[in-house]
Amino acid sequence: MKIVKVSEGKSKVKRETISKFGESIYHCDDVSEVFIKVKFKDGSSIGFERSEDDDDVEMLMGGEEE
Repeated sequence: MKIVKVSEGKSKVKRETISKFGESIYHCDDVSEVFIKVKFKDGSSIGFERSEDDDDVEMLMGGEEE
């Protein structure tokens, strides 16, 4: 398991940051699935999920999700 520090200081984590991070990991050659979930102290959460299996189903259904 690797732990990655997303940013310095007290900057806010944004959905775009999680999405870009997840996409960059997913596109590594030896990765087949990525699941990231960030839980905040106030009870809210944001996440990112992508897998080769889901991508294959999307292609068979007629298009990729944008």
